[in-house]
Amino acid sequence: MGNEFNALIRPNLWKQLKVGTRVVSHRFVMGDWKPDETKTIKGEDGEEYQIHLWTITDDVKKKAEKK
Repeated sequence: MGNEFNALIRPNLWKQLKVGTRVVSHRFVMGDWKPDETKTIKGEDGEEYQIHLWTITDDVKKKAEKK
């Protein structure tokens, strides 16, 4: 989907997902919303891939209300 699409859907994720929900993206980020964690994993094909992990928090929900 790409970085641009992730940035477009981010406000919907912030508004619609419950606090504590984990959001995972393979390779692409979500604009200025920094991931809680980025991991490099090795696939069955031997290649390395990055996954990014975020958590919906109360602060994220408050940001969504302001937009």
